[in-house]
Amino acid sequence: MSAVYTAGPVEVRAIYDMIRDGNGKFSDIFNFSKEATIGGTYTIGKAKLFAAYENLSAPDAAAGAPTKANHYWLGVNYELTPALTLIGAAYRVNVNHGGGNANLFMAGANYNLSKRTMLYASVGTVQNSATANFSVEATNNNPAPGKNQLGAYTGIVHSF
Repeated sequence: MSAVYTAGPVEVRAIYDMIRDGNGKFSDIFNFSKEATIGGTYTIGKAKLFAAYENLSAPDAAAGAPTKANHYWLGVNYELTPALTLIGAAYRVNVNHGGGNANLFMAGANYNLSKRTMLYASVGTVQNSATANFSVEATNNNPAPGKNQLGAYTGIVHSF
């Protein structure tokens, strides 16, 4: 379920989503949980500012496993030229029951070669607390708990 409010340079969006496991339970904070998100954008000239908050809840998780996580993020896209957009963002996650917390910082750029073809590049670093092992990307390539990670991505997107 979602709702959107738009007025001039402001857009606010709220989303509520639920994903249950095979037994109908909310058993894993990052896979089978209740999710509530509110965020928005504000455009000022060539800059588009982003901010959001997300709460994840898995009340049926195993004893001692995380049952709640809170995400916060801020970002900006700045149109340097009609073809080149610079991107910067910061993210934070806090997880209960010893899941720890982490910060992710990223910078990047999008370059439009045409209306349908874009080049992109970004670099990011995640800084984990002693008990967290979040990665720059949502994969199974997580660092050891308490370790940091650096990642970079480049590519091309073409729309048909």
